Amino acid sequence: MSTRGTRDNKKQNEEHQRILNGMLAVPANKFCAECGGKGPRWASYNLGIFLCIRCSGIHRNLGVHISKVRSVNLDTWTPQQIQSIRGLGNEKAAALWEYHLPADFRRPSDSDQQMEAFIRSKYERGRYKRRESDPPLQQSASQPQTQAQEPARVDKEKERKKKERRSRSKPTSPANTPSSQAGFIADFGSAAATTAAPAAAAQPSLLADFGAPAPAAATPAAAPAAAPASAAPAASSAGLGDVFGAPAQQQQQQQ
Repeated sequence: MSTRGTRDNKKQNEEHQRILNGMLAVPANKFCAECGGKGPRWASYNLGIFLCIRCSGIHRNLGVHISKVRSVNLDTWTPQQIQSIRGLGNEKAAALWEYHLPADFRRPSDSDQQMEAFIRSKYERGRYKRRESDPPLQQSASQPQTQAQEPARVDKEKERKKKERRSRSKPTSPANTPSSQAGFIADFGSAAATTAAPAAAAQPSLLADFGAPAPAAATPAAAPAAAPASAAPAASSAGLGDVFGAPAQQQQQQQ
């Protein structure tokens, strides 16, 4: 019986330790609820907060009617104690006990006496405690995420980066895109126009080398220009008639 009970107690303690370590992994619980020191290893299970060793001593001086302190890894926790702190934590406790604490309030972390006065005013007199008439605090987006939310955010970020790498690794063929086809056609058209332009410009240059009359002879419209040439003999004969006809008429008139 004793052996079985020992095994059960050991298993229960291991489960309690797992729960406490899980709570300490929450960002808000990684710091002392009073002074803000890193790595708290003590807790007030009835207030639901985690404390450093110095602030835990101050809480012990308050009395067990105000704060019940236990070590996270040195003391043995009962199921009732675990149940009392499990639903709380530094963030929820601050929303109750530090509701009216000024935003620019500077915690007296240097002096033990000032720190004890601050802790007593907070829990003994309830100076900053939230009243029933006060509205509840709204969780802001700037507050740290819980342990359950953090892995989901990390997984989404990894998935987004994988998609970006896949999209970058896929080659895009320029020939299959409409813009590349349009650019190819435009380039082909401009190249053809560029090729035709020097050919048209070279033709007058070659003709100019053989003299100015060459273009007129090469055009089909030059054929009608020969008609005035055939009429030239008539004009010339008429001109001869004027030269030789005048003496003939004078001889007839004399007769």
